[in-house]
Amino acid sequence: MTSCGYVVVWPVSTRLRAFTGRVAVVTGVGSGIGRALTYELAARGAVLAVSDINDSQLAMTAQDARSIGATVLTKHLDVTDRTAMLSYAEEVVAHFGAAHIVINNEAGRPSCRSRHPRSWCR
Repeated sequence: MTSCGYVVVWPVSTRLRAFTGRVAVVTGVGSGIGRALTYELAARGAVLAVSDINDSQLAMTAQDARSIGATVLTKHLDVTDRTAMLSYAEEVVAHFGAAHIVINNEAGRPSCRSRHPRSWCR
């Protein structure tokens, strides 16, 4: 049972382990879809860099992912803070050497986008 009270049963097969060794960066992991994505990626063998603005929920998700067997780097992060986002990207690459998968699941509006897609960061 995870610390959030749910029983997690993960099927283990070669096909499902396609993320083994890949570094996955996920924002907004404190609850809901972000937490579920974290657990699924952990079960599939990903190395995780996870963040949230809620430290206690972030810690709970990280603890659960570690209990599944994942290596986890955590970071308190506000995605609306562009400087913090860029610093976090550098930190993840410095720590793991790469980021193969990036999932911006945070509920806040990302700092690097305007309302017009042509001006989105690349």
